[in-house]
Amino acid sequence: MTSTPAELVPATLPALRTWSPGVGRCLLGSPGVIGHSGDDAADVAELLADDLRLFRGARPVIDSDPATAEIRLIMDPRLTGELGPEGYWLEIADGVEIRAAGRSGLLYGCQTVGQLIKQDPERRSLPCGRTVDRPRCAVRGQMIDVGRKFLPLTYLRSEIRRMAWLKLNSLQLHLTEWNGFRFESLEFPGLASADHYTQDELRDLDAYAARWGVTIVPELDLPGHAVWLTRYEPRLRLRSPAMDYAGWPGGLGGGWTLDLTSEFARDVVRRLIIELAGLFRGEYVHIGGDEIPLQTAEKQDPALLAYAQSKGLRYSGDALIDFANDLAATLHEHGKRAELWEWWNYGDQPASIAPAADIRISKWLDGDPAELTRRGYRTVGVNWGGNYVTPGYSTTPTGTSPQGFEGHMPAERIYADDDYPCDDLLEGHRLGRWMDKSEARSTSWVHFFSHRPLQVLADRTWGGPAAASATDFYARADAIGAADDERTAVLVRECRVVEASSEELKDEDGSVQHLLDPDPQTQWVTQYRDDLMITPHHVVIDTGAARPLAGIEVWPRQDGKVVENFHHTKARPKAIRVEVSTDRRTWRPAWSGILPDEQPAHAVRFPEISGRYLKLIIDSDWDNLFITAVAYLSILQTRRA
Repeated sequence: MTSTPAELVPATLPALRTWSPGVGRCLLGSPGVIGHSGDDAADVAELLADDLRLFRGARPVIDSDPATAEIRLIMDPRLTGELGPEGYWLEIADGVEIRAAGRSGLLYGCQTVGQLIKQDPERRSLPCGRTVDRPRCAVRGQMIDVGRKFLPLTYLRSEIRRMAWLKLNSLQLHLTEWNGFRFESLEFPGLASADHYTQDELRDLDAYAARWGVTIVPELDLPGHAVWLTRYEPRLRLRSPAMDYAGWPGGLGGGWTLDLTSEFARDVVRRLIIELAGLFRGEYVHIGGDEIPLQTAEKQDPALLAYAQSKGLRYSGDALIDFANDLAATLHEHGKRAELWEWWNYGDQPASIAPAADIRISKWLDGDPAELTRRGYRTVGVNWGGNYVTPGYSTTPTGTSPQGFEGHMPAERIYADDDYPCDDLLEGHRLGRWMDKSEARSTSWVHFFSHRPLQVLADRTWGGPAAASATDFYARADAIGAADDERTAVLVRECRVVEASSEELKDEDGSVQHLLDPDPQTQWVTQYRDDLMITPHHVVIDTGAARPLAGIEVWPRQDGKVVENFHHTKARPKAIRVEVSTDRRTWRPAWSGILPDEQPAHAVRFPEISGRYLKLIIDSDWDNLFITAVAYLSILQTRRA
């Protein structure tokens, strides 16, 4: 870990694990030259060149000789012992040099360079210094539930690019659910849902992910959640009443559990899992295994018990473990390994056998992950420790699902607690993104609620020093911006509120100062107690210096609270105007329009206008009650000419 004072360490996401500052800044030419050496370095150079074209407006020349290039990418397998497969060595002095033992390390070094160049107002220079940077956790990523809610390929590709920017490497795709089967099966024509991914689309997605250092773990979730499959072929249905129905969403109509006692059903699943595994390059295929009715000592399903005893086993729950081991053996025959949700060990279910030793376990239930690693299992935390978002259940800290699970990730607490243990067997963590009750929501809506949680997971699983608080971390992340947008947020510490029409300070802490605080649980609220201030409301922000302003991002209230005495209004802004000024006397209109009536933040982008001051005018609110609450206002800027 670096001992360099925090103010001397350049901001990146995730934070650099070490940094030795140099003197001055390294000025890059335009368009500049990227030189490369070693296997795979040429393709990484192409990716970096595309990024720099977006960020700087000019694509560097690529040269196979790094000797005279100002950006040098060098693959050196001799560095494996020092850096591992994903670490990199970066030095910025009279030029930029990145060395790595593996392709991912070289790629991650380029993400760091891209993030540093984006923070220079003119996109011309980088801070001189040196880092040796490598991840703490081997597995870092997310699980996306595309079984319940189909998400377009364009979105999945954008998520892969976001993951690479955050140095994340593992994408689990939950491809099947009770209400959807999302991959095309040539073995079983007609099985796939109307909204599904063809085999060619999945192969292309896997190739795209591999180029960005992301490994896809496809999931076929069985024997529970099998409603779609048992409707397709009724002979797959376990007709035991206690297993056929379940209390989870989708389970009340029957057909919940696949007949794991049937050789016919097992053969169908083997053929499906082999077909799915053949579409992806990664080592692991997830075989599901969660949420079938519990088999406690007092509640042994007769059909499962009879099957287990016919195999020389003692308990009905052994049938689930036997099924998982069957699929793991099938995958092993095809050069793959299985990953399995923990469930067989939940709720005091007795068992006389255990999952095969080479199965990796997805830890998602309460309890210590060491309970699994002590038994020798490679383990990945998915959902564990609150690292999941189910916005259909809850989008605020106090909401819960029908089963009592929170759908809202307490990202600020998790960031502060650094709750991501890792070791040789506890390989890392994925953010679980479940789509229960979000099936009809827009892609952008469900995406928003993963925005901060994935940033938190990326930063803490990499292992660099934490910021002073989660809100400081968010401000740093916003100033870096996204990989697919050359805009960045003006640092909140450079901004200040110089004028506001009103603020509510009696009934709640609605100080206008919260507007520039990325903490999602605070907000500016216009005055309503004793003397209601009606619209229009306005606030003026001084950004500290003249700059090319190019947009704003407006975060409505996020804490779930309402103004009770005004019909429980959420006070979301509706019609807004944005104006820009250099002197606070003459204002130029930048944008006007209607914000959506929903919780996610909404980005407004407009053609660049040079100015120091930005005025946000709120002409109306969605409840027509004159009150407005805004949790956060992020001001966007583009590169300075």
